[in-house]
Amino acid sequence: MRRVFGLEGAAAPARRAAVTIGKFLAVHRGHQALLAATVAAAQRAALRSVAFTFDRHPREVLEPGTQLPVLATLEERLDAIAACGIEETIVVPLTPSFLALEPETFIREILWEHLGCAEVLASAGFRFGHRAAGTADTLRSVGNALGFRFTAVPPVFEGGEPISTSRVAVCIQSGAVATAATLLGYPYALSGTVARGDQVGRRLGFPTANVAVSANRLLPGDGVYVVRLETQDASLPAVANLGVRPTVDGVRRLLEVHVPGWEGDLYGQTVRVAFLERLREERRFPDLEALREQIGADVCRAREWHRLAGAEGNAQ
Repeated sequence: MRRVFGLEGAAAPARRAAVTIGKFLAVHRGHQALLAATVAAAQRAALRSVAFTFDRHPREVLEPGTQLPVLATLEERLDAIAACGIEETIVVPLTPSFLALEPETFIREILWEHLGCAEVLASAGFRFGHRAAGTADTLRSVGNALGFRFTAVPPVFEGGEPISTSRVAVCIQSGAVATAATLLGYPYALSGTVARGDQVGRRLGFPTANVAVSANRLLPGDGVYVVRLETQDASLPAVANLGVRPTVDGVRRLLEVHVPGWEGDLYGQTVRVAFLERLREERRFPDLEALREQIGADVCRAREWHRLAGAEGNAQ
């Protein structure tokens, strides 16, 4: 997939395009359906397939100083868009002047003249332009006048409700990572560098990798999780604790990952932690021996989860 940062980097189109627009903050199954529809529309009419997105959430520009929790980095978002088969993604750095564009100006100058759209695809509830005044009806009416087609792509439902980024975020924050994975179509994952900790896990007989995650990254609710630890060389079944470790009077939120039966040195490496299932909430134990026993039980449950998941996968 060709990645273009800024409109000035987009070359004059050699052929017209099927274009979809969105923040794509999570690239969940609803977004995937929209991107797939764009690829299909392009293939039907021999067009380029183009995704038009932004480097940040508009609120961070409209409300200076606002820093929203990140569900996926820009690089992760672009990788997920590419996996849907899109040929070209244009990332626009949001500015007040861009957000002040009137809807018709955005359509005429950017979608029509700059990108050469022949078809624009978006959800029926899509809003854009100054004060979010542009709607699907705006795209349809201006498209009819200019000569391009607008297609409204229906939402994807799960459990009787449409999938949305805010719904995914609520699931993650509450610790419902299995539900979040169903909405996303893949497990929610965090990347970070393995740093040296205080060795409490090692002293208890369960050495852990202390994964330092970006401060603005959306974290699951505190608790113990079944995870996969993806290193430079392997994908390992594991169990993780996310929280402040109240039994040892911790104060900082830490993500600590234990890989049963594995020995190695990950210090300084960048790893990825994929959250698969929540086992329990984090809680304070009366002493370290009680904590050790509970960790042992957690590890056994995580091993069994991975064993069953592997058996089910092999049976398919």
